Amino acid sequence: MRRPVPIYLLLAFGISWSIAAVAWSAGVEYGGGPATVAVGGAFMLGPAIAAFIVRRKVDRRDLAGLGLTLRGIRWKWMGITVLLGMAIPAFNTLICWLFGDGLGIDGFGHTSVSRSMFLDQVTRLASEQGLDPDTIGGQLDRLRDLPLPGVAVYGLVLISALIAALTVNIPFMFGEEFGWRGFLLHHTRHLGLWRHVLLTGIVWGLWHAPLILQGHNYPAHPVAGVFLMVVFTLLLSVPFAWVRVRARCIWAPCVLHGLVNGTAGIGLYFTEGGDPLLASPVGVSGMLAVALTGLLLLVADPTFAKDLRATSPDHSPSADPAGGM
Repeated sequence: MRRPVPIYLLLAFGISWSIAAVAWSAGVEYGGGPATVAVGGAFMLGPAIAAFIVRRKVDRRDLAGLGLTLRGIRWKWMGITVLLGMAIPAFNTLICWLFGDGLGIDGFGHTSVSRSMFLDQVTRLASEQGLDPDTIGGQLDRLRDLPLPGVAVYGLVLISALIAALTVNIPFMFGEEFGWRGFLLHHTRHLGLWRHVLLTGIVWGLWHAPLILQGHNYPAHPVAGVFLMVVFTLLLSVPFAWVRVRARCIWAPCVLHGLVNGTAGIGLYFTEGGDPLLASPVGVSGMLAVALTGLLLLVADPTFAKDLRATSPDHSPSADPAGGM
């Protein structure tokens, strides 16, 4: 009897973790350099490669059944996906301000959606990363001369993240999403929403372990970071499953993933002095932002959990439920 999910997980983890092991043995240190980007990009392809192999060799079915199609895409839901991807960092900023400035909890720092905060933080981050101060200074001077309020600067950062999510980020996001929201969701939707979320969230989080242990997301807490990443991916699994089902294609979670990754820096641009475990996109504030997003989706779309279990997201438009919201 074929067991596609265990085979898939062995392949997905085996491919990605082997890439990480080879990079580690070759002395590639995790950081912000080109080698790290190359290793991270290759690592992200593991789930998709495993999905292609198991779908064709074990399932013996076409790839369109996993959402890899341009037919029948619900563009309204793709647009809502974009709004969700922009809402999460906005919620994160609001939570940092509420707990830090509103309640005075030191670990959440000081948040200000202002042009001066943005310029100061970008200058500091550029200096920490060893960028040429003259080059970055000229660019910041041009921005400083523009009569833009802080909200407009915040919006420009979101728009730049959206452009990246729709272009350069898509191939890398596809590497993960065709695996998690394509193959794995297809094979676990019959378990119901919460068991699907539990399984996918744990798998997705643990899959990141080699990168987390090398400093990704939680550089000062690599071991604890593995468990924190699992919590984060458990929470993310609700909105990601929602956009996958409602948009009826794999491209919606790819876009959402690109936005989540692309907007991560916003917390650094508009919040200062916070503890990374509390005031960051993958810390407490980010987790609360994602949890709030998922809760709002479940309240606004009460049929989602039932629809995920009862009907494949790959059915024809006439057979697919209309959905809430």
